[in-house]
Amino acid sequence: MKRTFLLVGVVAALLVSTAACGGLSDDEQKASDNIAKSFAGSEPSKSRKAVADCFGDELVTSAGVDQLKKDKVIDKKLKAASQLPDKLSKKTAEAYGDAIVKCYDFTKLKADIKKSSGASQKEVDAYVKCMDAIDDDDLKTTIVDGYTKSTPSATVKKVNKASTECGKKLGQPAGQ
Repeated sequence: MKRTFLLVGVVAALLVSTAACGGLSDDEQKASDNIAKSFAGSEPSKSRKAVADCFGDELVTSAGVDQLKKDKVIDKKLKAASQLPDKLSKKTAEAYGDAIVKCYDFTKLKADIKKSSGASQKEVDAYVKCMDAIDDDDLKTTIVDGYTKSTPSATVKKVNKASTECGKKLGQPAGQ
């Protein structure tokens, strides 16, 4: 499983909080829109789309179009990669971590989490509480280290363990 999907899975519920960042150039806006569309997935809810829009804006604003091209997050035509590379520059990894921390809001994504997991509302509430307890700085460090280092740091191990424990709170999907 690619690191990207693992991180997105770990943080996938971290999504929401629209940022109205004005002043993007045409290329920046196009890159942001393409990243957001890719990040939101097919048929996103209103909440997930808002998170993805925030994420795209934050990533493009922080890393810049040129750096995102160098890291192959977007191509020459500003289209988002279908999958992030295993390694990113420190600048892009930090921008990615900042965007996740700023834009994900588990509470606002409860309906998405419930729908995708099949968990009960009580289980979703416990999961959200657990994920919200993970320190933002630790989460960012986990993302940055995951894309820039080959060996997991103590912080990465701690966050991965915590997120695994949180995932257990969702229980089994309905019907299984």
